[in-house]
Amino acid sequence: MRVSFDLDEVLFVSPRTHKTEPPLPFPFNRVFSERLRLGTPRLVSQLQSLGYEVWVYTSSFRSEAYIRRLFRLYHVRFDGIINAQRHLREVQRDKKTILPQKMPNYYRISLHVDDEAIICTWGREYGFRTYQLDAEDDEWVEKIIQRAKAIKEQEEREVRAHSPGNLEVHKVHLRKSAFIRTQIFSGSALAELCGIALRQPCFALAGPAPVSQAARQARRPRRERRTCGRALSAPPRERRRSRGRCACAPRSGGPRSRRA
Repeated sequence: MRVSFDLDEVLFVSPRTHKTEPPLPFPFNRVFSERLRLGTPRLVSQLQSLGYEVWVYTSSFRSEAYIRRLFRLYHVRFDGIINAQRHLREVQRDKKTILPQKMPNYYRISLHVDDEAIICTWGREYGFRTYQLDAEDDEWVEKIIQRAKAIKEQEEREVRAHSPGNLEVHKVHLRKSAFIRTQIFSGSALAELCGIALRQPCFALAGPAPVSQAARQARRPRRERRTCGRALSAPPRERRRSRGRCACAPRSGGPRSRRA
């Protein structure tokens, strides 16, 4: 199970409004100006000791190397980091539909901790679980651990309820060249269709795009393209028998030429 955290206003807070970890010694405090919320190293350590993967999912453009170096000074190592560049490259890509700036279910993240209410609203719409953390809370570490344990128990119950012994699994072999990925659907919509709660992105498979007659003829061998078009419209068996030649094309070396 994976748990992800936003950075700004979640792990990175202002010392004027929140309790923070001690500042880094010189000269690191000149390079890394961010201050960590009090209890962040302890929370990450406890989650990882319980068997959870701890990720960072942020909409900022901080590089992965910068984030890793900063938290390494606090003896914190994350299992994965997703910044704005990676989200645009792997999630949004060239889709015409604008997706939310965070899609934790795309990376199979079961719980995402954020401070923005819009992220929690998107979670209900796109089928991923969130925990809103914005105000100062001295018990935020214990609350997040309890929330993660509750989600883990719920997912285990769902797995047992939808085990292969209770579901009829149909294996469909699809040719890679004949099907393409088209669009990411929300987990809630698929849950309504399938009757189960999905925690990872699902792709709809669609057939290949329609090909025009001119493009289809251009793909055929040159010998077949010389014909008047009857060979293209003939049934496959006659087309193989005539080797792409139409009925009106002259034949050399056939039975009639030998009798003549």
